[in-house]
Amino acid sequence: MDFEWYLELLEQEDLAAICKWFNLPVQGFKNANKAPNTILFNVVKNSLAKRGTGNKTKRYKINFDVLLKRIAIESTRNNNWSGISFNDFLNKCQLLFQFKPFIAIALLYNYFPEKYNENENLLMGNSKLKNNFIFTGIEGYIETTTISKMESLVEILEISNYICVEESQRYIELYCLPEQVEQYNEFKELISTLQINDDDKCLQLLYETTPKFRNIFLLAFLHVNQLFDKVEYERVTSLLENYLKNNYRKLSERRIKEERLVKEQFKQEAEKLLVTLNISESNLEVQQSQILNNLNEIQQNKFTIHELRATLASYKVYVDYFEIFEKRIRNFLIVSGGDSKDLGTYLGKYVLSVKELDSIKRGNNIARLKDKTIFIARIAYSSSRKWNEIINFLQCNNVNTVELEGYNEVEFLDQIIKSQSDEEKIYHDDYYY
Repeated sequence: MDFEWYLELLEQEDLAAICKWFNLPVQGFKNANKAPNTILFNVVKNSLAKRGTGNKTKRYKINFDVLLKRIAIESTRNNNWSGISFNDFLNKCQLLFQFKPFIAIALLYNYFPEKYNENENLLMGNSKLKNNFIFTGIEGYIETTTISKMESLVEILEISNYICVEESQRYIELYCLPEQVEQYNEFKELISTLQINDDDKCLQLLYETTPKFRNIFLLAFLHVNQLFDKVEYERVTSLLENYLKNNYRKLSERRIKEERLVKEQFKQEAEKLLVTLNISESNLEVQQSQILNNLNEIQQNKFTIHELRATLASYKVYVDYFEIFEKRIRNFLIVSGGDSKDLGTYLGKYVLSVKELDSIKRGNNIARLKDKTIFIARIAYSSSRKWNEIINFLQCNNVNTVELEGYNEVEFLDQIIKSQSDEEKIYHDDYYY
């Protein structure tokens, strides 16, 4: 059986694989993959030529029949070719093995041996014609255009009229996953650098590309060479448009799921925050009870509490607000006439009692009030005479004084907060009402 013509179709990596399958020694090389093509060719050729029996001649290690069947098995481990018709076989081989004709021949020999025997001379002749597919001329084989072969490798989906391949290059991130975008950019650079504008070269690279990125490669090929408005690429363009549409739909569904997940996580966090806020509200109500000890007065001032709750919609904003507020009142003293505990432990350190203020007045110890703003409640002094005396004392010493009106600490605190808000309001987007 003449086999040299067949070996001529094998490349270095194919010959190396055969040497490994049949344990053929390659002199000078422990790893057959590193041996030159010429050496590997001779090793396989000599192994096929060594025939004979007995002690006078070496027994052959492999024969052509065994070689072809082994190649057929190794090439179709993940693809079932059994039961396929001869015409479907020819079409499938044309699509998958145009650039590996030795695999197509092995499959023909294995699945249709009678067809191989009938056309062996034709196959030998085609093997020398690089521009023809190996099965060209066999009865039942129909040659298709390169672009048609491209189309057969594109995922076929419903036709879309609102995604334009030409425009898709501007919005590639919208239609593709990050890994697809990365591959698209690499393909564009490769096609531009090597100036790949030939359909046959494109088809060969398309065949060698991982199936899940073939559409991306073809898209890059059309973009780089601006082929989307050519009549002969109309079908390819339509298929790619629908691929992008389908991709966009899948991406949209995925992003919706991600957004729902984020929303659910946000909801859980909000619920936790609400628990924290409820605890804070509970503590605040306890403080209010300690301040007022009067349920009616608490009900009257709930509007202020609710207004604060709306402004402080999150715990963080709540903390930030009081940190800023505390910074602004560090130079304040509050004379309410009551106990410092009436304003709570948080603001108690800013309370100055009437007794302490009178002591400062008697001792003329104005240094303690220097650079301070005094918020003083009119109700803290029972007589107009005492009130006028203390006000005159503060004004004579240039102490900034603000009169507080009302009858309880909540009213006083509300006036202090509003006095600062009038000077410079603190806004928090999405939280200020």
